[in-house]
Amino acid sequence: HCYGPGLWRLLMVPLSDRLAHALVGASPDAILLVAPDGLICYANASVTSILGWAPDALVGENVSVLVPEAKRPEHADQVRHFASHRATRTMGQRRELKARHVDGNLVDVDIKLAPIALDDPMVAVYLRDITALREAEREVARGIRELAEAHAKLARESAARG
Repeated sequence: HCYGPGLWRLLMVPLSDRLAHALVGASPDAILLVAPDGLICYANASVTSILGWAPDALVGENVSVLVPEAKRPEHADQVRHFASHRATRTMGQRRELKARHVDGNLVDVDIKLAPIALDDPMVAVYLRDITALREAEREVARGIRELAEAHAKLARESAARG
């Protein structure tokens, strides 16, 4: 069961490599480990279901391969800035972010960054597919517009009848 002495012992010791690998591998979010120069050092299996990339195909690539072409110059500046001002943060809080799928299409994503203190500094990138959320938001906005238009039409018709 969840709260037995086995779990307590597990939580009181550093994570074993096997457990850490299992936790990262089981994540539904894509997890990347990126070096300060932007090279991807690790990608978990979820990067395949979200962006179509095989994890091994991303290792050694610059993280900019996941950035839409038009945003790459801006992204390079952001990588340099984050490397010099390391702090956990969420990207895109005030704008929509998209990542490049292996087929070239863009995917709506939420991205969180966290500095990792290893022998060499790294950045953990947590990438979540929010395509369904964005589509639901568009549907709600469409419904609100349709309701507003119907309300305005009824108001005009009512005013015309006097």
